[in-house]
Amino acid sequence: MQSNFKDYLYFNRSERKGIIVLITIILLIVMVKQYLFYLDPIPFISNTNLDSLMTEIQLKVDEIDSLEGSKNMSIVTKNKPIDSIRFYDFNPNGLSVEKWQEFGLTEKQSQVIKRYESSGGNFRTKKDVKKMFVISDLLYQKLEEHILLPDSMVYDHDKVKKKRLSEVSKAKIIIDINLADTSEFKKLYGIGSVLSKRIVEYRENLGGFYAKEQLNRVYGLKKEVLLRLDTQLVINSITLRKININTASVEELRSHPLISWKVANSIVKYRKQHGAYENLNALKKIVLITELLFEELSPYLEI
Repeated sequence: MQSNFKDYLYFNRSERKGIIVLITIILLIVMVKQYLFYLDPIPFISNTNLDSLMTEIQLKVDEIDSLEGSKNMSIVTKNKPIDSIRFYDFNPNGLSVEKWQEFGLTEKQSQVIKRYESSGGNFRTKKDVKKMFVISDLLYQKLEEHILLPDSMVYDHDKVKKKRLSEVSKAKIIIDINLADTSEFKKLYGIGSVLSKRIVEYRENLGGFYAKEQLNRVYGLKKEVLLRLDTQLVINSITLRKININTASVEELRSHPLISWKVANSIVKYRKQHGAYENLNALKKIVLITELLFEELSPYLEI
């Protein structure tokens, strides 16, 4: 009997190897399970814990609902209670951060409004103020009567009609650019006091206009304006003031808008070296006087 029992406990070489491999696998499985458990443990939730968790979630939901419902009831912002704010008349455009804070907004909320303005935003009506999300409905109700802006934009038909009639009347004006004074130039649509003065001054320094294209040299007078006014600008008479190149000094020559000091000096120096000019074409021998400059300048010169 004893011999038979021992037979059951006896393992040959290959069986012993198999048992060792099997035990090793079992140990590895146990170790992996333990590692996965600590890596991502799944907590055990009893019925009691589950009830407690659901109660806590419900309290959070009720709290959010309460805050949402009381948004416009008692507290306007985190900064001031509504009852402690002193309201007064104001224009929201350009209002400082400090002033907005006096109305109950926080500094961050006030900065939101200032960023809106800095990006080109503008308050034209009271409702534009209401559109700012940082201003609650209750705060707007308090501010509305103090905002120094209209309730809405009123379209003034009469004013628009008068403006259009004025533009039409300006479009019918025809002026001679060699004879018009500043008051006449100002009657043209797109020509104000500054440009009118510049046109007249340039004409006087130039000695008169012989072509409308010369107006392109007037500083600040845009090409699109001249293109629009082309049919209203005329030259009925041309009387140009001329400079005698055989008698004029460097100072007299350089006073002309088209003549630089270097060109004026070259004209006088050439005259001193070669004698009086026999004709205007002799100026072409001067290196600084290009063909284009000669064409522009020759109407103002004589011998």
